[in-house]
Amino acid sequence: MKYSALTWQNKAAQTLLPSILLMLIGAASAAGSVHAVSTSESDKPSFVKYDTNQDGFVSLEESKTRGMQMKAFEEADLNRDGKLTKEEFVKAASIDGRVKVTEFVDDSVVTAKVKTRLLKNSLLKGMQVHVETNKGTVQLSGFADNDRQIATAAQIAAGVEGVNKVVNDLVVKK
Repeated sequence: MKYSALTWQNKAAQTLLPSILLMLIGAASAAGSVHAVSTSESDKPSFVKYDTNQDGFVSLEESKTRGMQMKAFEEADLNRDGKLTKEEFVKAASIDGRVKVTEFVDDSVVTAKVKTRLLKNSLLKGMQVHVETNKGTVQLSGFADNDRQIATAAQIAAGVEGVNKVVNDLVVKK
């Protein structure tokens, strides 16, 4: 009995490790590509592009319109006047890039944790569940043998730290 449990764990580890490594490599290369993109002159967030009313400052509304994270704006607005100078804008653009990369990496970690927990559950043994995560929303898809497997998979995913919502698109095989 112990031998078969170890064999299953070894097989699970052999299956999971390459996936986790690929996700980490993908996250690292995404971080690198974001950095590479942000250093290209034509793609840099331009103060002039953000300052749409041309008053010499970037307001919170102007930054939101261009897709800047509110957290980045708030951290860079050192004097808390609700607008960014050129110097504050440079800091905000840098913070914004880091926040976006962190969200991507966090989603990869959540996906790996959900997959690991699903593989460990004996009721779901042999079931192939596709897991996608976007900003904390986990989508499960694939086929199950019964409704109990579907409910269990959703419950497991919902219990993982970092999961805000579960979209359960699993269906029973016919």
